[in-house]
Amino acid sequence: MTQAAPVPTLPRPRRTPATVYALSSDGLLHVLNQHTGEDVVPAARFVRANAKVRDLMWVNNVIYAATVDNCGGAPNGVWALDLADNMVYEYKTGDAMVVGLAFGSDGTLYASTDKGMLALEQKTLKLKLQRDGSYVTAPAVFRIGEKEFIAAGNEHGHVLVLDTALELAGNVHVGDGKLAGAFATWEDADKVRWILVAKGNNIQAYKAGATGAIELAWTSREIVSAAPPIVVNGVVFALASGSRTTPAVLYALNIASGKELWSSGKTIAGYSTSALAAGASKIYVGTHDGMLYAFGYTLPRD
Repeated sequence: MTQAAPVPTLPRPRRTPATVYALSSDGLLHVLNQHTGEDVVPAARFVRANAKVRDLMWVNNVIYAATVDNCGGAPNGVWALDLADNMVYEYKTGDAMVVGLAFGSDGTLYASTDKGMLALEQKTLKLKLQRDGSYVTAPAVFRIGEKEFIAAGNEHGHVLVLDTALELAGNVHVGDGKLAGAFATWEDADKVRWILVAKGNNIQAYKAGATGAIELAWTSREIVSAAPPIVVNGVVFALASGSRTTPAVLYALNIASGKELWSSGKTIAGYSTSALAAGASKIYVGTHDGMLYAFGYTLPRD
């Protein structure tokens, strides 16, 4: 008898561990193994130590962030770190304070500041366009058909929609109250583009037309100290942040009408100082006492 030849096997692929990007107070960018927390590569210098940093994000192997309040001697501005060679790029905004960052589909980085909206080249951060104005929310980039738009709110409570040339496409001011944090946006099955924002003690929902013009569709019930909403599976999740004497409450709202579908009632014991997050079929709410609440969600229902 002849012995059968062994079945050939392919070498097992080398798996790259999932990574977490973290910025330490000494200004070093750490690339960490998601499972062990160990540095995958040596930490790289990104910004000055003790800088006040917001909107740390990874896009196409480049890390972006904004520095504000001139903390730690770090000038106000936008920063980029190319992970391929650890080269750092910067765009200093001077007296202007960066509120938030967002990317267009062509890689353009939009930065809203308290003195204007900036359009910067990806990675190099060279200035492409600038529009004056005092913005109080991060930009939200969305598409309607083949056109791309940027929504942001200003200090006067106006919801503004700009095109990619930073020209005004839509402007709405409805009701009193300050705009909070960031917008949420969603395109439903009927191709209707929704834009949602926390304003005062309510959530406001707008419909955007093909030209970027917007109109108010509905205003929610009172949601005290409303945090910026998020949209998951076509359902609007809104958080009443609460206070030292009032616990936070999470609400689910119908995106077409603002009707309340569900609330967490008295489930949350403390007040919240953070934004909502979603992932792995859960909505997450963090509270001041270090607790993290996770609420499961399903497909939207009327």
